[in-house]
Amino acid sequence: MPIVGLGGETKEPEVNEYEDLRYLSPSQKIRYQVSSGSENHELSTFDIKQALDATYGQPKKTYRAVVWKRMKENPLVVAGLMATVCILVLGVKKSGNDPNKAVKFMQMRIAAQGFTVTALLGGLYYQQWKQDRLKKDET
Repeated sequence: MPIVGLGGETKEPEVNEYEDLRYLSPSQKIRYQVSSGSENHELSTFDIKQALDATYGQPKKTYRAVVWKRMKENPLVVAGLMATVCILVLGVKKSGNDPNKAVKFMQMRIAAQGFTVTALLGGLYYQQWKQDRLKKDET
């Protein structure tokens, strides 16, 4: 029975080469079964899906989808970034020639940046804690 390789080439299997299908990739399992006509080994739906994913790849995530997901995971970081930008723009527009106003706006900007960094670190800590908790629950 010829075996169809990944590149489309055919070859004769060596003795016991495919006796145990566990060592084949899912796409090789499908090709082996199709080329050999074997009814001995059944493929699960998971094997077929995994083979299709390996062959055609996962659908690519768009930049917008990734950003939206991150924004939903940690909304405080987004709020801190928006506050920082607003304070910076207001500081540039409103301070004019008054150095005291400029200093106050820069202090507020630094406070907003501190909030953003704290929210970012808090979100990272929370995500890690959540993953650890899920792993604990599985065991």
